[in-house]
Amino acid sequence: MLGFVQRTYAPVLGPEHHAFIARFEDMSRDARCLLVRMINRRGAIFNRSLFNYPEIDCVERAASDLIKAGHARELGEADYAAFVSCLPKDVRAHSG
Repeated sequence: MLGFVQRTYAPVLGPEHHAFIARFEDMSRDARCLLVRMINRRGAIFNRSLFNYPEIDCVERAASDLIKAGHARELGEADYAAFVSCLPKDVRAHSG
């Protein structure tokens, strides 16, 4: 898909777009697959232990690669409220 975008829209893509494509192509196949999977999920906070995709050999390594590439990050203190809102209701009741 990115190859099509590059061939078709190269003249209108900005430097940040070309940089994204280059970074994406430099990542491992697992990392690329995981990024696409994450983009297609709802929300911005994910429980990696729930990731089980047949095309990804090692989710932990793929997640680490995404963090190194700047496409993902570990949760921080500022993420607490969003994290709690993602929890099932029965767990949320005990987190306060």
